[in-house]
Amino acid sequence: ALLYPVSYALGMGESHSHKAVESFMCGTPMVTYRQGAMQEVVDEGVTGFTVYSEPEFLLAMKYVDRINRVACRERAISRWSQPAVLGRWLPAMRRVCQGDRW
Repeated sequence: ALLYPVSYALGMGESHSHKAVESFMCGTPMVTYRQGAMQEVVDEGVTGFTVYSEPEFLLAMKYVDRINRVACRERAISRWSQPAVLGRWLPAMRRVCQGDRW
C-alpha cells in the first residue's frame, strides 16, 4: 500500500494527487488522511482508505491488504485513464468555449 500520512492546514490540501492515481494504476491501494481532494480521489474500500486521525490510520493499515488489487486497478482505469479523463474534459471544454461558466 501507499501510506500517505500527510496532513495539511484547513484549506491548504492538495487539489489532486498524482501519487494516488499512479498508485491505483499499479493496483496499489492507499491509506491517507481525509483532507483536500483525497476524499474525492480515494474510493473507500476499493482503492484505499481515508481517515480522520492517527489511530484510524493505524487501524486502516491493518485492513488495507483486504483490498482487491485488480479491482483497485480497474477502478483507477475507469476514472483516470486517458480515455476516461478526455471523455469528461472535452465536453466540458466545448461548453466553456461556447460561453458556459461554472
